[in-house]
Amino acid sequence: MEDHAVAVLLEDLRSQFRVFGEALQGQRDALQRLDDKATAGFNAQDVRLQRLETGVSVLRTDVSDVKERLGHVEIRLEGVETRLESVETRLESVETRLESVETGLESVETRLESVEIRLESVDTRLGRVEHHLELNGSAVSKTPTKRKPRR
Repeated sequence: MEDHAVAVLLEDLRSQFRVFGEALQGQRDALQRLDDKATAGFNAQDVRLQRLETGVSVLRTDVSDVKERLGHVEIRLEGVETRLESVETRLESVETRLESVETGLESVETRLESVEIRLESVDTRLGRVEHHLELNGSAVSKTPTKRKPRR
């Protein structure tokens, strides 16, 4: 092959490579655009993921604070429960004492009624004695006072 034919062949190959290269450049540009879009999308996702991680971290801190506060509340509630049990015991004691006082008052009322009945009997007998004394002509020293019945 002659030099001139080789030169023409090489020039033809160069021209085909240029056309091929230009076609590849369009492909490269399209791939670059896709890569840029994908990178932008990944960057946006990274930003969103960072925000999400920050939010989760804040929530974990908040949950820890709530658990700690609940621990304090539980301790206080146990104290309140103990106090309420103590108050309940005291109220039961007061109820028992009140029942005892009521029983005592009922006993006193019964005794007072018995005393009133006896006093009425004494008043009746005294009235009879005075009546007999008047019939016999003796002076009555004083008039008996009428007692008011209770209730």
